[in-house]
Amino acid sequence: MESLFYLFALLCIYSYFVYPLILKLIPRRRTPAYQTSKEGSHPRLSLIITAHNEEGCIREKLANSLGIDYPRERLEIIVASDFSADATDAIVESYRDQGIRLVRADERKGKEYAQLCAIRASQGDILVFSDVATRIPPKLCGCFQPGLRIRRWGRYPAKIDSSAMTAVWSARAPMSNMKCGCGAWNPIGPVWWA
Repeated sequence: MESLFYLFALLCIYSYFVYPLILKLIPRRRTPAYQTSKEGSHPRLSLIITAHNEEGCIREKLANSLGIDYPRERLEIIVASDFSADATDAIVESYRDQGIRLVRADERKGKEYAQLCAIRASQGDILVFSDVATRIPPKLCGCFQPGLRIRRWGRYPAKIDSSAMTAVWSARAPMSNMKCGCGAWNPIGPVWWA
């Protein structure tokens, strides 16, 4: 039993101290780490909402997404339907004239596959992922200002505290950014989890 304790203690030490040290020692990419959005224009955001059989609450989520305080011509809202069998897709299609796009997975393969389909259809500089249950505060995307330096590879995980309606950057962000610098993480571009 004592040897099991030491084994788990070593694994914890490796996870929190040795692995980050290894990541710091790996050479960083030679490509520029940042791209700057055009002066005077906000970066293009693609808000990807993943849904499966959400007909009961998708309207509320779409209303919340349309209420985001961000230039509409720079905000793309995509609903990634994971092969919904209810009226979710029809409800989302009824919002097409308001600029919301439906990307339907060709078969039910799970949330990640539906997100992948939406990523392939997106055109944003920054991808913001959300689900139907998450309410995004209207001013939350205001941090993406004109001239923002965007990491070309990376993710910016955030956790929404619904009681205070504030964004709290996750403790995983520094580790994720270290992984990005050495080529071990997101190959899809800047990502923000809401």
